Amino acid sequence: LICNSSVPFLLTGGWIVTLISLLYVDIHWQFFLLYEYHLPLLITENGFGNKETWPEEGILQDDDRIDFLTRHLHNVKEAMNLGVEFIGYCIWSFTDIVSGHSGFSKRYGFVYVNRTEHDLRDLARRKKKSFYWYKKVIATNGADLS
Repeated sequence: LICNSSVPFLLTGGWIVTLISLLYVDIHWQFFLLYEYHLPLLITENGFGNKETWPEEGILQDDDRIDFLTRHLHNVKEAMNLGVEFIGYCIWSFTDIVSGHSGFSKRYGFVYVNRTEHDLRDLARRKKKSFYWYKKVIATNGADLS
């Protein structure tokens, strides 16, 4: 659950995430949907947008995105341990994309696209820290979220 109130987990993108809310609401709704419709769950378009610029050296350290997704994936694992069946978890998104709400001022992907709101630049793609984190998550089938 994302909300705009004063709680301990403030992300630099201006979003606030409460772990208690995530655990309660995610698991509560997962059980409701499972028992109401008797279907496994598919989570789609779960992601984190942030205003990011590529650093002069090194890679973009998007730790807020990693933290946000890690919390959600922990909740999926907890729900699975309680018997909720999942068929997938789709993250939004692999590359930075134009948002209907915020254009290119917020970036959502694991891969940085070198452009701004009004300047296409060279459109080069660069892997962010989260790219390597998610690669490890996939390789371990979610066992390693660190």
